[in-house]
Amino acid sequence: MQTQPQPLMDDVMDEPENESASITRHPQMDRDQHLRIIEAMLFAATEPLSPTKLLELLPEGTDVQSLLDDLGANYQNRGVNLVQIAGNYMLRTSPDVAFVLRRETIQQKKLTKAGLETLSIVAYHQPV
Repeated sequence: MQTQPQPLMDDVMDEPENESASITRHPQMDRDQHLRIIEAMLFAATEPLSPTKLLELLPEGTDVQSLLDDLGANYQNRGVNLVQIAGNYMLRTSPDVAFVLRRETIQQKKLTKAGLETLSIVAYHQPV
């Protein structure tokens, strides 16, 4: 017995079975989807994104600034914050938890010419 694939939600909304069963799109559903798109773009970006770049993937007339404000409020008390840098936006680690992400690295320093010569003399006259 084969089952038919279920229609996507957009298909259901665009093609109602009859006039009385028509489903209207709720504006909040679109807003939530727009927030998700902006969040995904900011998460995947390697550099800060401008509001015009964000608007390229959203429908014309979308209020990007209010969406960014809402997203910033959502991330306010989290480990990641939405920050504005020179008019562009990006996700950054919260300053209060940044210490967890710091790595201890050993920094190698080059020897001075005098130190290298001293080491060469010591190595030449082995054992010391």
